[in-house]
Amino acid sequence: MKKKIKFPKTFSSERDFKNYLKNNKDYVLNVLSDNQFLWKEDRYVCDSNILIFALKYALGRKTGAVQRIVDWVLEEWNRITPDDREFIVKEIIEFERHYGNLGLEWQRELWYRIVNKHLFGFIDELR
Repeated sequence: MKKKIKFPKTFSSERDFKNYLKNNKDYVLNVLSDNQFLWKEDRYVCDSNILIFALKYALGRKTGAVQRIVDWVLEEWNRITPDDREFIVKEIIEFERHYGNLGLEWQRELWYRIVNKHLFGFIDELR
């Protein structure tokens, strides 16, 4: 049976957060593994579903979050299934087709970094 600990909503400092993780490591790892989170270099990355939800939220928004999401997608690209990659690219292209833009022009260029990575990866597989 898992140890039940209430996870605090906020921490007053990074040190408090690290102490909480250190003191409750088994519980935190169980919660994270149950939710398909993985530890990577002192931070966690989540499964492709969360990544896709974030991407869909950021599409068309005029915010700095676009840069973070695009960087995250590209960082996780090789861990994403081919079906999820295709779905991500389809979402980007269909969003632009339906709404006429992907946000500001510089954001369109960011989103197309993902599309180009997919297309050039597909071309490389054909060679």
